[in-house]
Amino acid sequence: MKQSVSSLLSCFAARTAAEFLVIAAVLGMIGCAAWHRIDGYMKETLELAVSRQVDTVAHSMGQQFRQQLEEMETGAWILSQRRITPEELVEVYDSEAAKKVTAVGVKDADGNLLAGSIPPGEKDSAMEAKLYSGQRAIGYWEDRGLMFGVPIVDEPGGKVQGVFYKLYDNWAMLEQFNMVLFDGAGTAVLFDETGPLGLLTKGRDSAKEMDVEHFCSHPDMQETFQRVWEHTESHGSVAFFHKHEKEWFFAFGSRIPGTDLKLMGYVPWEAVSSGLDNIYLAMLVAFCVLLCAALMFSRYAYVARVKTRESEELREARDAADVANRAKSEFLSNMSHEIRTPINAVLGMDEMILREAGDETILGYAENIRTAGNSLLGLVNDILDFSKIEAGKMDIIPVEYATSSLLNDLVNMIEKRAENKGLALHVEADENLPSILYGDEIRIKQVVTNILTNAVKYTEHGSVTLSVSCERAGESEARLHFSVRDTGIGIREEDLAKLFTAFERIEEKRNRTIEGTGLGMNITSRLLALMGSKLEVKSVYGEGSEFSFTLESRVMNWEPMGDFSASHRQSLAARTTYREKFTAPTARILVVDDTVMNLTVIKGLLKQTKVQIVTAESGYECLNLAAKEAYDIIFLDHRMPGIDGIETLKRLKEMPENQNKDIPVIALTANAVSGAREEYMAAGFTDYLTKPIVSDKLEAMMLKYLPADKVLHREADANEPAETTAKPAVEHGEDAAEGATLP
Repeated sequence: MKQSVSSLLSCFAARTAAEFLVIAAVLGMIGCAAWHRIDGYMKETLELAVSRQVDTVAHSMGQQFRQQLEEMETGAWILSQRRITPEELVEVYDSEAAKKVTAVGVKDADGNLLAGSIPPGEKDSAMEAKLYSGQRAIGYWEDRGLMFGVPIVDEPGGKVQGVFYKLYDNWAMLEQFNMVLFDGAGTAVLFDETGPLGLLTKGRDSAKEMDVEHFCSHPDMQETFQRVWEHTESHGSVAFFHKHEKEWFFAFGSRIPGTDLKLMGYVPWEAVSSGLDNIYLAMLVAFCVLLCAALMFSRYAYVARVKTRESEELREARDAADVANRAKSEFLSNMSHEIRTPINAVLGMDEMILREAGDETILGYAENIRTAGNSLLGLVNDILDFSKIEAGKMDIIPVEYATSSLLNDLVNMIEKRAENKGLALHVEADENLPSILYGDEIRIKQVVTNILTNAVKYTEHGSVTLSVSCERAGESEARLHFSVRDTGIGIREEDLAKLFTAFERIEEKRNRTIEGTGLGMNITSRLLALMGSKLEVKSVYGEGSEFSFTLESRVMNWEPMGDFSASHRQSLAARTTYREKFTAPTARILVVDDTVMNLTVIKGLLKQTKVQIVTAESGYECLNLAAKEAYDIIFLDHRMPGIDGIETLKRLKEMPENQNKDIPVIALTANAVSGAREEYMAAGFTDYLTKPIVSDKLEAMMLKYLPADKVLHREADANEPAETTAKPAVEHGEDAAEGATLP
C-alpha cells in the first residue's frame, strides 16, 4: 500500500515537473516572441518620433533661412536702387542686436569689400561662384559659422552689381535659429554632397559624447550614414536604430528645405526612450512573471499614453488660448491704428469742405460727416484702449496741469452734445479748487468725459450736472471729488453688476438705437483702478443716476482757481470763425509722412496761408531732399517703414551735406499721451504736433517757428462772427484719449 502511494506521488511529481517544464517552455517562447515584437515595435516607434522631430527642426531651419534671405534681398534691392549706401545697409543690419548677427558685409562685382567685414570666402569658392552667377546661397564652415549671401541686382535677372552677406558664428547661430535637438541631448553635423561640414550641436552628456571625426570616419558609421543619406534623398527625413561601440543610439538625417545642406547626426537611446529601458530589465529579471509584466507594461503604457495625451491636450489648449488672446489684443490694436488713419484723413478733408464750401446743403452734409467721424474715432479709440489695458500696456503718466483748463476742456467736449438734445448742462466747481495740480490729466479727462457722454446719451429730458470739489489731505495733497448727476432713464439694481462688463450693454433691446460698444464703463473702471480709485454708482430706475469717484492728487499751487463759470463765459466770447492767422508766400516747409492722404490734408489745411509745401513719403526721401535744398520748417512723421522719424532726425543731424541743420524739426505723431512731448524733445525734435491735425494748432506752431521776415500777419476784423466750427469731440492719441472716450 505504501509502495503504491509512493509510486503515485512519484508519478504526480514527475507529471507536475513535466507540466512545469512545458509551461516554462511555453512561457519562454511566448516571452521571447513578445520581447522581440515589443523591441521591434518600440524601435520603429522611436525611429518615427526621432525622424519627425528632426524633420520639424530641419523645416524650421529652412523657413528661417528663407526669411533671412528674403530680408537680405529687400536690403540688396534698396541698395541697388541707390536709396542707401553700402555703409548704411551694413549699419542697419549690423546694429540689429536682437537678430544676433555676427558680421555683415557688401562686396562689389569684382569681389572687393565695400563695407562691413569678413568676406564670404575665396573667389573660387562654390558659394561665391553661385552668388556672382545671380543666385542666393547659404554656406557653413565649422570654424566660422553659417553665412547667407544674396546678389545685388537692379532688376530680376539683371547684371550682378555685387554681393550682400551676413555671418552668424556658431553661438549666435544656435541662439538665432534655435538649432537644439532633443533638449540638447542630440549631436548634429551639417553635410553637403562632399561630406560632413562640421559640428553643429553637441550632446549635453560629455561622458557619452563621441569624437566627431571618429564618429563620421568609422567604417561602421560611414555605412550607417550612407544608408541615412540614401533614405533622405527619397524620403526627406529618416532615423535608424543602431549600436556602435556598445552604445545604442538613433542615427538621423533630414534635408534642409531650400538649401543644399542636410542635417545628420545621432541621439542616445536614453534621450529618446525616457526610461523605457526598465521594461527590458523587468522582462529579463522577472521571466517567471513574464505575462504579468507584459500586462503591467501594457497598463503602464496605456496610462502613460493617456496622461501624456491629456497633458498635451491641456498644454495645447492653454497655448491656443494664449495665442488667441495675444492675437486678439494685437488684432484690436493694429486694426484701431489702421482704421484711425483713414478716419483722420476723412476728418481733415471734411475740415477743408467746411472752410471752402458755400452751399448750406453741402455744409450740412460736412457737419454730419464730422459728427459721425468723431463718433467713429471715439469707438475705435475705445477698442484701442481696451486692448492696451488687456495687454497691461496702459500707463498712468502724471504731469502738471491747470484745473480750470481741465474743466474747460470737459465742458467744451460735452456741451454741444447736451445742446443738441435740449439738455441743460450745469457745472458746480468749487472756487477754492487749487489752480495747479499734478496727475494724469489726459486719463482724468477721459474718465470724466466718458461718464458725461453716457449721461447725455441716456438722458432725454432735464439736465446733466458736473460737480467738482476738493478737501485738503496734507501739506501738498488733496482729495478731488468728481460727480456726474443726470435725470435720465436710470439703471435697475439687478443690472448694476453688468455695468462694468466689457462688451455688455444694459437693456440692449431698449437702448438699441443708442451708439456704443459696451466698453466705456469697463475702461473707466480700469483707468480709475490704475489711478488708485473706483467708480461709485447710485441710480433710481426711471429717475436718474449719479456716478462719482475720488482721486488723491498732489497740489503744485494752492492758489484758488476762482469762478469757473465766469472764466468759461469769457472763453466762449473769445471764439472766432476760422480764418488763416497769416500768409507766408516765400516760406518753404518740408512735410514727411508715409501716408499720402495725410500729406494731402496738410496741404489743404495750409492752402490759404500760401506757404510753399514740399512733401516726402519716407525717411530716405527726406534725407535726399534735405541735402539738396534748405527749408524753414521740417514736419517729420514718427512711424514710417524703413527708418522711422527718430532715426531720420538722427541721420539729419549727422549728415555733413544737410542744409537744414539749424532749422526747426517738428514731430508729427498720433501719440498724445502725457509725457510724449518730453520723449520727442529728448530725441532732439524742436516740438511736436499730434494727429488728427487741428488747423489752429498747426498755424500757431508755424507762426512760432517761421522766420519773422517771411510772415505776413492778417489784420483782425472786429466784425467777425462767433465761431461756427466746433472743436472735435475726440482727440485720442496713439495710446490714449486726449478727449472723450465714447462707450
